Amino acid sequence: MPVSPTFRTFILDRLSRVGPDTRAKSMSAMQYYPVPADLLEDIDALCPWVDKVIDVARRKLGTRRPRGRAGCSLARGWAG
Repeated sequence: MPVSPTFRTFILDRLSRVGPDTRAKSMSAMQYYPVPADLLEDIDALCPWVDKVIDVARRKLGTRRPRGRAGCSLARGWAG
């Protein structure tokens, strides 16, 4: 979301009270795709979709999957 210079200055002023080394940094938004509704009811079908989405996001950000964390996060009970 574009931010006006005045708003940016206002926010940086407020945040500098919390941490004196606060700096502005532009962020790029990733494209959003909703989870297909039929996958929400079927964890076996959802897991490959989740893994693929996470891998695509990591490639875009230039990060790798942490070692020992392969497979669907939902199957391990993590949903966050």
